[in-house]
Amino acid sequence: MNNPFLKKRIRKKAKQLAKNPKQTAELLREGVRLLQSPGLPARFVAELKWMIRMIQASVRKEYPHMPWKTFVLLVGGLLYFVVPVDAVPDFIPVAGWLDDMTVVTGIYRSVSADIQLFKDWSGQQIQ
Repeated sequence: MNNPFLKKRIRKKAKQLAKNPKQTAELLREGVRLLQSPGLPARFVAELKWMIRMIQASVRKEYPHMPWKTFVLLVGGLLYFVVPVDAVPDFIPVAGWLDDMTVVTGIYRSVSADIQLFKDWSGQQIQ
């Protein structure tokens, strides 16, 4: 996401959503729905599912260990994926999804240490 204006808007909206559990829940539902879209690479779907799980656990106050910055980045990434009009609108074949995947994957990698901690915590909750 090289557009500073768009980056600022996404960050601002992500912070607003992060403070509103009801709106965040709506965003999560839309994200889950869009994951069913045909043609999305399996790795991307898996990464986004972990991001969604992490946001859900935080909103439900089940996982209180997530840094605020990570939460805002995850919500921003999901928002970027869900909103059809971003740097490259989703109605443009291939390129629309490709820019979403690039942004979301970049965010996933930037918070990968926090995601790994969440995965470890999730595994412990199952036992």
